Amino acid sequence: MLTLIKSSFIDYKLTILRNKKTRNSLFRQTMNEVSYLIAGEVFKFCKYNKITIETPITKTRGINISEKIIIVPILRAGLGLIEGFVKFLPNVEKGHIGLYRNEQTYQPVEYLCKLPRVSNKQIIVLDPMLATGNSSSAAIDLVKKKGVKISNINYNIEHGTIIVRDPLFVGNGSYVLSTNSPGIDSGNPLLVNDDLFNTISDIGCYMFDHIFDCNDEFANNYNDNSTYDDGSCEYINYLYVATDGEDEEDTSEIDYGSEEFPYQTIGFAVEQAEDGYIIKVDRGTYHENIEVNKKVKIVSNYFLTGDEDDIENTTIDGTDGEGNYLGESVFQFTYSSDENSRSNEAEIIGFTITQGKGSEVVVGGEAIKGGGAVLALGNKPKLNHNIFINNGKCTFDDYDDVRCESLLDEIFRGHSYRLIHKSVWRMTAQIAENFRKDNVFLVGDSAHRFPPTGGLGLNTAIADVHNLVWKLAAVINHDLGVESRESLLDSYEIERKPVARRNTDASNLNNQKMMEVVEALGLDPSKANLLPKIMNSFLIRHLPQRLKQSIKELLLKPARALIEAATADDQEGERIRKRISNAVENQEEHFNTLGLDLGYIYKKGVVSVEAAFTPESKVMSYTPSFTAGARLPHHAIERNGKLLSTLDLINYNSFLSLKSGKSREIEFPTFGYSVTEFDVAELGVKVIDLDEGEYLLVRPDGHIAVRGTF
Repeated sequence: MLTLIKSSFIDYKLTILRNKKTRNSLFRQTMNEVSYLIAGEVFKFCKYNKITIETPITKTRGINISEKIIIVPILRAGLGLIEGFVKFLPNVEKGHIGLYRNEQTYQPVEYLCKLPRVSNKQIIVLDPMLATGNSSSAAIDLVKKKGVKISNINYNIEHGTIIVRDPLFVGNGSYVLSTNSPGIDSGNPLLVNDDLFNTISDIGCYMFDHIFDCNDEFANNYNDNSTYDDGSCEYINYLYVATDGEDEEDTSEIDYGSEEFPYQTIGFAVEQAEDGYIIKVDRGTYHENIEVNKKVKIVSNYFLTGDEDDIENTTIDGTDGEGNYLGESVFQFTYSSDENSRSNEAEIIGFTITQGKGSEVVVGGEAIKGGGAVLALGNKPKLNHNIFINNGKCTFDDYDDVRCESLLDEIFRGHSYRLIHKSVWRMTAQIAENFRKDNVFLVGDSAHRFPPTGGLGLNTAIADVHNLVWKLAAVINHDLGVESRESLLDSYEIERKPVARRNTDASNLNNQKMMEVVEALGLDPSKANLLPKIMNSFLIRHLPQRLKQSIKELLLKPARALIEAATADDQEGERIRKRISNAVENQEEHFNTLGLDLGYIYKKGVVSVEAAFTPESKVMSYTPSFTAGARLPHHAIERNGKLLSTLDLINYNSFLSLKSGKSREIEFPTFGYSVTEFDVAELGVKVIDLDEGEYLLVRPDGHIAVRGTF
């Protein structure tokens, strides 16, 4: 279906978008306006059904969109169309498709396809960049692979002549025809197929009148003949729960469990309820485990308000509030064949369920925990619009030696090992007191632990090894005296510990600066890692993708509100953007650490005293230096007609001497290594201003040991 929207007003808006002088803020505003106008045209083709609503005066009939809709922008240009569509239909679901063009084949290449559950839903693909149409075509193919049926259903209505039309199904997953369907009474009951059995076919359809009424059997006015719920349900069998209530049975004087005198715990309300009751729970945190053995509906305020904040702020916690588990599962649905105790028909709607201990099970040879939130063996309760956090989570105490060894057996697969110690990793900044004890040397994380901000741990670990290996080789391969050997090995800690301290300080500073961005966004830094923590929890990881996406969207709702405020074309938006920009610019040292990686200078150890007076490079900027203790800089040189680097002269089995003029014996310990000499005048390029008789002595690890004179 192709619809051309011809409008002078849209042409006017497109002129603004195409004008290179248009400001970013005006461009975004105009793009949102255009997308809103497009959405209005697109949604004309949605299917609608009739509903009954209540006005301030009386009940009246209206219409509602009868199908669920997903909008799928093609990244990145398609993102500009989202806001207009969401503004038009706030509860629309979203997916994303990422494509780029292969510059050799000119074919679209997929790098992302994230869609919610697509069955029985209308998919709208958003792409404002229709140059060749290849991206849109590829996106539609991706959507089809996910099970989406493209275009209207083709329907053969008349015998002898194929007439293709939309049969106009009612929708909502129902293939009942609407009253204005062209398929009604269109068949030929006398038509006989030319087959072996001369089958009589009647491809016509007959009108079906829907009964729009309350379709919730929990409701007082439930109509079992209703085919579609019109929102008219009324409930009278309510019990109320609030944190400031009292768990007392009804008396003639006080109506406990009412809205005025609510119960204090959900479990007590379940005991007092009968099949068909609704237990409404007010906002707050309820520390309890709940056994359900009845057909009841336990709901938060979300059930009535539709406000997702009610889900987040109504929590059922399976601990006593001091870290002690009350039982294994927060909810236990007791199975019973008794018709009067139908817990499999119970419903839980609109809660955050957390801190269920769960029970241990073995999956694939690995012991894991599950059932912390809900235990329903033989039951099928309905769980709708709930958040599950930290249920069935293994603690450190769960990993005893037996369990750790069973996991290590899988890793080492028959190879010998010995479990010496186990501990919990925590983000810390630590430096070992000593890097050497006799013949034991600490390198990498065993010598220093940094926060991961900046990624300095790996580079520092590699540099540790680079510093140590030539010294170990000297001790192993050369006949050194005791004093010379010990001084060489001691120099590892002397040289590397200050570097570790410097990089630790940088990592800590990066961590602090990163929080500045979070604060600039208006977020609480203490909750910065909440989303990945929740999404990586045991039960969330194993939920269906559609449900995980719903949970993620719920958790991202506050952040999206902040983004909307930050992108608004007003003074507040401008102020937020300036604040964020300043915070982001302050993060440059987090990602650009060339000076830290290459610019450190050994000021003591196997270097001359001169190094103690040489300033180091800054964090981001690396200043090459030919001073003692610094890394030999790269300079292009020519040797034997070949273009090389000064770094190519380093031989890891010897010291390197770069000299000017006639040389004499170097009075500096080389620990059994030979010295390879090069005259700078012979290198073809003036590398450094060395006076006559001056030299550089470079260690096997590439650091300058001495800059001196013969």
